[in-house]
Amino acid sequence: MLAAQTVFACAPADDRFGIHLDSLEARSTAAGVSVRARQEINLSHEAREALRHGVPLRFRIDLALRSNHPGGQSGSENQSFDYEIRYLPLSDHYQLSALDTASTPRTYPRLRHVLAALRDIELQFSGTGGEAGPYLVRMRSQLDRSAMPGPMQIPMLLSADWDLDSGWVEQEFTIGG
Repeated sequence: MLAAQTVFACAPADDRFGIHLDSLEARSTAAGVSVRARQEINLSHEAREALRHGVPLRFRIDLALRSNHPGGQSGSENQSFDYEIRYLPLSDHYQLSALDTASTPRTYPRLRHVLAALRDIELQFSGTGGEAGPYLVRMRSQLDRSAMPGPMQIPMLLSADWDLDSGWVEQEFTIGG
């Protein structure tokens, strides 16, 4: 009985991992529609270990914007944004890259700093949303499993420790006329 209690006491209590979208807001700007989101990314022990052993983690943020104009006019636009986290063993730092832009990768001394940099994000639907009326913006943030090395993909499907997906979050907003 004591041995069983010892095993449970040593097991990591990592049941808080996942991606949680806390807030989502959209507004019209001169360049299109700007979407701000606050997300909390908590990596499981397995994801942290893979990262420390040289496996980059790629996260995908999917945005969908749908107009719900009266009179039957409706349209939608979808965009994806990819971010990659890498561990740099020679410098013992972490690198964050936005893969869809020409921005320079940023380097951080700790993984928690990288995750904090991804906490508050602002994304832009360019050239959309000029027409006044009601809109619905949807967002989903997830680990891109297809970007993982082939030998890891089957174990990832079988383990809940790799379920890093926020699910879809929606927010309605209106562009004034």
